[in-house]
Formats: sequence, structure tokens, C-alpha cells
Amino acid sequence: MQKLTFLVAAAVLAAGLQTTSAQNAAPGDKLLASAQHKATVDGDLKGAIEDYKKIVGAAGSNRALAATALLRMAECYQKLGDAEAQKIYDRLVRDYADQKDAAATARTRLGAVVVTRNAGIVTRQVWTRSSETNLSRVSDDGRSIAVTDWDTGDLAVHDLATGQDRHVTHKGTWADSPEYALFPAISHNGKQVAYAWVDQNMRGELRISAMSGDNVKPRTLFSSPDVQYVDPGDWTPDDKWLAVHVVRRDRTAQLALVSVADGALRVLKSIGWGGGRPLVSPDGKYLAYDLPATEEADQSDIHIMAVDASREAVVVAHPSNDRLLGWSPDGAYLLFKSDRGGSMGVWSLPVADGRSHGEPTLIKADLNPAPIGITRSGAFYYVVNAFKGDVYVASIDFDSGTVLSPPTRIAQHYVGGNTTPEWSPDGKSLAYLSHRELPTTFNPVVVIHSLETGSVQELKPDLRVFTRPFWSPDGRFLVGTGGDKKARQGIFQVDAQTGKATPLVIVEPGQEGGRAIGGGVRTMGWSRDGKALLLGRADPKSNQERIVARDLQSGNEREFGRDEPPGPNVAPMLLSLSPDGTLRAVARADQSAKSTSLQVVDVRRGTTRELLRVADPEGIRRFLQWTPDGRFVVFVKTFGANTDRKELWRVPAEGGAARKIDLNGVVGDFVRFHPDGRRVAFTAGERAASEVWVMENFLPTANAKKP
Repeated sequence: MQKLTFLVAAAVLAAGLQTTSAQNAAPGDKLLASAQHKATVDGDLKGAIEDYKKIVGAAGSNRALAATALLRMAECYQKLGDAEAQKIYDRLVRDYADQKDAAATARTRLGAVVVTRNAGIVTRQVWTRSSETNLSRVSDDGRSIAVTDWDTGDLAVHDLATGQDRHVTHKGTWADSPEYALFPAISHNGKQVAYAWVDQNMRGELRISAMSGDNVKPRTLFSSPDVQYVDPGDWTPDDKWLAVHVVRRDRTAQLALVSVADGALRVLKSIGWGGGRPLVSPDGKYLAYDLPATEEADQSDIHIMAVDASREAVVVAHPSNDRLLGWSPDGAYLLFKSDRGGSMGVWSLPVADGRSHGEPTLIKADLNPAPIGITRSGAFYYVVNAFKGDVYVASIDFDSGTVLSPPTRIAQHYVGGNTTPEWSPDGKSLAYLSHRELPTTFNPVVVIHSLETGSVQELKPDLRVFTRPFWSPDGRFLVGTGGDKKARQGIFQVDAQTGKATPLVIVEPGQEGGRAIGGGVRTMGWSRDGKALLLGRADPKSNQERIVARDLQSGNEREFGRDEPPGPNVAPMLLSLSPDGTLRAVARADQSAKSTSLQVVDVRRGTTRELLRVADPEGIRRFLQWTPDGRFVVFVKTFGANTDRKELWRVPAEGGAARKIDLNGVVGDFVRFHPDGRRVAFTAGERAASEVWVMENFLPTANAKKP
């Protein structure tokens, strides 16, 4: 692909020269043609380089001419095997982004230069997991990965050689306990693992456990009433201290060291809430971490601080988003990812004595990894895109079950990261979320697609996270669950014209319900009159969720379930109310009968009618929807945990035969209805999966040992 891009670009440049008449050519164009002749016909690359330098120096405001000359100059340096080529390509990407063709070619060439220099780079996939893995950590020998088992919340260790998982903790099921593990870090000797533990009161502890043995009791290393949670970042080389990120109940944050012997906390520095987990240098003298450039910025810089906090330096400061990945085994390089090239890529920076010693170098372009560690052999383990879904629109006659127009993907850009569509109240627009930082879903972009004009408006709310937005009844705002860059969590509204985010419901400091998005509160829909917002509030004591209706004018809340009984054992992912608000559709699993029942509940009387039942392994997704006329309940049928197969079905609300809607296999979740009752929008794609990859032989020096 890189070679093809090179040839196409060269052909375009050559064609441009041929169509310029020598008589009418400007002086700069004549010199450009002369330099090109010198390089390609005479073979005088050094002479051509000097001519290109003169062209750039005399180009003035003619940025197109300067960009073309720089591109050709870099080509000459590349043929000479001179590293100056990479610097020029980087300059084109950084300073000439407005010259799109030249910048795009330079971006491609950046990768080509590195591949030529590091011909031994190898990337390979080593594990695929059906649930989130980007908060995991690999052992120093590359044999094990510590993960959270999200089926139970326990900490587990995956053996890459055997493919087997072994639990380190044994808390029981989610019904037994709401506790769970996060952010594991394996000691350098491979004997212990440290991790954050969210207890039954939704407070965070720092725990440590032996890696081997089934009956080993975990040890609580650190816990404090004024600390919301504490996340281990890394062990010191002697395994005697843990570098941690501390978030206190007042939402202040700190970098600190915790003694493995006695749990003593040594605070090193107060930082902003959005800082990354600290990583210790191989010699144990420094901590590296990333931190937003400002409290409100999306861009992060990378810092190095002495472990005694005596000095600190910003080693990567750039108007791009730079995030730390790890140290090379010899401590001579920092690995980081950056979008300075137009898309995320992996870069390296030479460092010494806690400071940068050179310019960053691109290692691999077009890669956005979530790091899980660099082994002592110099192998970099990382997680890539955990979701490959997009928003689709189809048109269906639900009376007959006929598909009027097949599913069409809406987004043409950032394919694979678009989710949760929502029609505007007037049906003229479709809003959805576009995630540009996968495998995380931080800093989402709200996209509003006009059905009338086909135009696309992109909004970037000043929020860290924002999920499952609903339109306000007047179509002026989108309301969803999220968190801002000041560590506040709750419900936010985003202006559909400006993208400005305003908090509607904020969870008070220290009252967060665990570490879920929104701090334990989430949007579920609007009341029929549009005056109240329906919310789900986590109740840590009962391990249940309360549904409340919050009056937006007064701020008063009332229990929704008290007056409108949702029925027992209902998982209220969405309220699934009929358009007139009198009925509620629910899917209930019957463990004894090994089946799932789709039912309609009269919210005034509490009576229940069964519409249909499916036998295991078939199931019914709990995201149930009503057609706008209230005549049908629409649901997604599944076919077991080990298959991506899904089907869209509808069943009459008054009872009758269910019918499959044949969408040729393009079926997903979160089905939303257009006001016309026929068009539907939904998210479809491959099942969410975390892919663990390893990159080897990539380091700029030969100091890394072979695996």
C-alpha cells in the first residue's frame, strides 16, 4: 500500500509538471522542474537538494510550492539513506497540514522510512477476549496477563501459553457481591499482583495478592476514608514500592508511592484529575506519566519526575494528544502514542537523566494501542479496537414485516466506532456518537446527520465521557450520562447547535456509586410531558437500581417504581414504555424452564401478559422497543453466548404470531424508531472483543534482548 501510494503521488506530481507550459511557468516552477531533472535524469541528488532548499526559502506565501519542494527534497534524502528525510516528512505533517496531498503523502512516507530502517518489526495477535481487556497488565516475561473477569468481577490471570484463566480472587457472582477488581499490576519477579478493589460500599482499596495458590487471602495494602480510589501504576524494580494514582473524595488527585511492606503512603505530587497512571523507569530513579496540558484540554503532555520528587521535566509537549505507553527495557527511550501525524501512531523518544535527548521518532503509523506493558525482552503488548460497530438505517413495514429498504451505513468516516443513534423529535436529523479514541470511548464526538440535506455536523462537547444521549422534547439539546474534565459525573445536556455541555444532575463528591460512568446515575428517557427526566440511580447497599423521575424545574425526584410498578426481577436497561405510557415490555429469564419470556406489564394494575417465550440457547435482548403507534413490540433475538447471530423480530402487543424482519444479517442493538414508524436506526457490527497484540523488534537501538 505504501509503495502504491508513493507511485500514485509521483505520477500526480509528474502530471502536474507536464501540464505546465515552460513558456508560462513561474520562476519557482521552472526551478522546481530543473531540480527534478537534476534528481531523476542526472542522478545528482545532493545538487537537487540544494535547489529544493532555495525554492523553499524563496517560496514566500506560496505554500503549495514550498510543500512540493519539501516533499521532493525528502525523497532525495530518503534515496541517500539520510535520516533528514524523516524530519522533513514530519515537518510537512506538522506545518503544512493545509496542503492535504503533500501532507498525506508525507504521513505515509513516515511509516515507510521507519519500516526501511527497522525491517524486523513484527506485530502479531496473541489473544482475543470477548470482554474488555484494555485495563490489563502483562508480566515481565510475557507469559501471563492479569485481567478482570467481568463475568464475576474477580481478578484473574490468563496464561498465554495454555490459554487458560485462573482466578486470583473468589468473590462469588454479581448477585453475591457487587465488588470488583481493576488495574492489575504484576510484580517484576512475577510472584505478586497489585490491584484496585472496589468494595461493597463502592469505595476503592489497594490490594495485593500472591500470583500462585487457590487459597491465598488478598492483603489490603492501603485504604483511607478520604480516598475514593487508588490505582496501582507500576512496581519499583526491587518490588518494594508501588507507584500509584490517588483520587480523593474531594476530587483532588495525587501521584504517590505505597510501601509494599507496611502500606505507608508517600505523596509525591498533586495533579489534575485526568492524569495517567505512573510508570517507573527500569533503574528505579524516575516516574513517567501523562497529564492534560490544561484542565479543559483534550491534549496531554508527558512528564518525567524523580522518585523523590526533587525535579521534574515535561519531555513531550506538543499541540497533539500524547499518551504514555511505557519505558524501553534499558530506560533509554519512552514509548508514547500521538496524533501529531494526523492519526494515532506509536512514537519513541530518547531520554536520559530524566530529560529528553532528541526528537520523537515515529515507529508505527495508524495505530491507537491501549498499553498493557513492555516485557524485559522489549516486546510491547497492547489492546486494539474493542468495538467494530456502526450506525445503520433501514425502512420496514411492520404490519407485514416487509423490509422496504435494506440497512444502509450512515457514517462514511471513522468507520467502526459509531454507536447509539437517536432520531430528533421532528424526524429531520439523526444523532449518534463517534468514538475517535478506541479502544477507549473517551472524548466522544456527537454527530448530527441531516436527513433533508445529507449534511453532517460534528460537536465536541467538553466532556470526558458521554453515553446514550436522548434528544430533549424541543429538539434543542441531547441529554446523556457522562463525566466532565473536572471529575464531575452525572447527567449532562449538550446544545445541538454549539456543542456546549451543561450539567443537569451531578453526583456529589464521595457519593459516587462505584466507578461506573455517571457515578451511579444514568439517563433512561423522558416523561410523557417532557417535564421530568427518568433516571436510574445505583443503590450500593441493595445492589439494585432505583428508577426515579426528576422534575427538571424543581429538581425534586420521586420513585418511579413506587407508583408505576415495573414488576419483580426486571433489568430496566431502558424503560420500554408504550407510547401512551400505560404498558411496559419486559424480558424475563426463567432459569427453571431454561427459557426467556417476553411480557407486557400494565403499569397501573400490575397485571402481566406473556407475548412469547423462547427456549435456551435462544434469548431476547432487554433493549425492547415499541413501534410509534403502539401496535408492536420490537425485539432482538439472540442465539447463544458464542455466536454473533442476531435477528430482528416484532410481535403484536395485543397478542399473535411473532414475525422475523429479514435484514440480511445486519442486525444490532439499541433500535430506535423514526416518528414515521417505518424507519429504524440501530448500531450493528461485530461482537465487542478485545484483541491483544504484541509488537517486537521495534526499538530504535539494539539494546533490547531478543524474545
